[in-house]
Amino acid sequence: MAEEDREIPGRNALAVSPWRERAFAAVVSLGTFAAALFHARPTSDATHDEAIVRVLGFGFVGAWRALDALVTLPFALLPGSMSIHRAEIASALGAAIAAAVLYRLTRSLLERCAKADWLGPFVAAIATWATVLGTAWQAEAASPGGATWGALLPFIFVLIFVEKYVQNARFALGALACGLAISYEPLVGAASVAGAVTFLAMTRTRPNRADVVQAVPAILIGAGGPIAFALSRRSVSPLSLPFASPFVGWLGTTQPTTRGDLASFAHTELGWVALFAAGVGLVLAAMVPKARALAAAVLATMLPLALAVFLGAPAGPDRYAAASLALVAAANVLAAVGMQAAVRAVARANVPFAQASAAMIVVLELTFAAVSFDESSLAAIDRKNRLGAHWDADALDAVPDHAILFVADPRIMLHLAAARAAGTLRADLTMLSLSDIAGPAMLDALAKDPNLAPIVRDVALTGSASELSLATLASSRPVLVQYDSKWDKSLTRHLVPAGFFDVFMPEPHGVTDRKRALDAFLPLREKIEKEVSVPRDPEMTAVSASLMRARLDALVAIDERDLLPRAIDDVRAFAPDDPVANRLVLKLVAARAVSSTK
Repeated sequence: MAEEDREIPGRNALAVSPWRERAFAAVVSLGTFAAALFHARPTSDATHDEAIVRVLGFGFVGAWRALDALVTLPFALLPGSMSIHRAEIASALGAAIAAAVLYRLTRSLLERCAKADWLGPFVAAIATWATVLGTAWQAEAASPGGATWGALLPFIFVLIFVEKYVQNARFALGALACGLAISYEPLVGAASVAGAVTFLAMTRTRPNRADVVQAVPAILIGAGGPIAFALSRRSVSPLSLPFASPFVGWLGTTQPTTRGDLASFAHTELGWVALFAAGVGLVLAAMVPKARALAAAVLATMLPLALAVFLGAPAGPDRYAAASLALVAAANVLAAVGMQAAVRAVARANVPFAQASAAMIVVLELTFAAVSFDESSLAAIDRKNRLGAHWDADALDAVPDHAILFVADPRIMLHLAAARAAGTLRADLTMLSLSDIAGPAMLDALAKDPNLAPIVRDVALTGSASELSLATLASSRPVLVQYDSKWDKSLTRHLVPAGFFDVFMPEPHGVTDRKRALDAFLPLREKIEKEVSVPRDPEMTAVSASLMRARLDALVAIDERDLLPRAIDDVRAFAPDDPVANRLVLKLVAARAVSSTK
């Protein structure tokens, strides 16, 4: 890749200077920050319930990604806004810093491939914006507890060595970044370490004894500090959510995951043109000795990130793990080499207006960033129209004052905890999970209401609340439940539908009361059904379906067949292909067929 004066359009007109480099980096970073604030939502987003609970300290959701909570803490001091909006600013700042990191990394790789004066900064800025203004990055940058901070960590070590920052402490700072990546998500940590080891091996850089002495404690502090911080919050969080292990969610979410479609993700978030440019860029960089080590480090970083997406790390369309964001970023870093090579090829062609044509190609490449921003803006409008806080108000509006809610589904408990953290849940409601009777929420509620003591005793001894203990509590305050199939069937006689929950009455009730309650619930169900369908809100649809499925289980347990068709319709309103509802439909049809033949 020999350099010739005539290869670069505008070479003499606009040579690169340090202040122009700094100006490019500042514009890229500030533009990213402004876009994230522009896309921020006015209400909480159910897709980020887990992140909201984590960064605002309203519950323990595992030890991973505690860095998000740490970087959000200083923003709690900002005046004049809700805590959830301050958390959004923290995510936006993470995206802005990531933009600066990716710009400098891309710029360094382009300089090593071919010195291109003004062209290099332009292409680096375009590639960076195509990344951080895209749907994936903006979805996280505009959300409280977004994964932007974790996504920039895999690139810190290599950038420190490529840019030759802080020579005396580069191993210590690089190791600290690797440790933070490990504490964020294991495969993000693996990506950071893989990139670092590859770069050191390719450049034959050997740390001396002083470097090792600095690096070992740095990586231990980076990995152990955030995890220790998360575990320390477990005993002081208002809610201790029922997860099997404190280290659950190592793929970026505590929710069940399925194997990801890596090819579909790459096509959706990058596109075939960018993927082709990334492949060309990798080949071209491998051909240049000065660029080979950096390109190999970026490729090594991509492999664990791609594995994370393949294993089921959140990869859109509404929630993205740090591994997903970092994979998009790494691919666009390599794509920048292909983009620059295309412009250089046109500029050096022996045809009229070659340099003008090359400049036009730069303008065309700018459309990558423009299209990314346009798509992320459309996605942000869709997210702003989701239920968010509206579901909390509609679904719980009819709940009696000072009611206590016993929730069986951890996902619903997580959403209610996020709603409380976001300030969209009524302050007079008490949320409890009987699977966590020793947690801080239950202990606090027990201190305020001694009538909970029999329930806690029964659950501790038998694993379930008894009819007497629940009836005693229901005599003193409203008790709403999400029925758990593990409960004794005698409890279902006390249940009467009340909105999306069932109210536990002190005495048993009959089918007439339940039918009247279902009739009263129908307008609310139809309203929520419409709201979760247009636009489609998969998170709140799943929450609604879980509550309706619990009610169906209760009616099956009490064998009230006359009400089953109504309950099945309620489930299918949010889960049309629910297997439980489908099996019940077949049983009801078969039973009617048998009765008609008699």
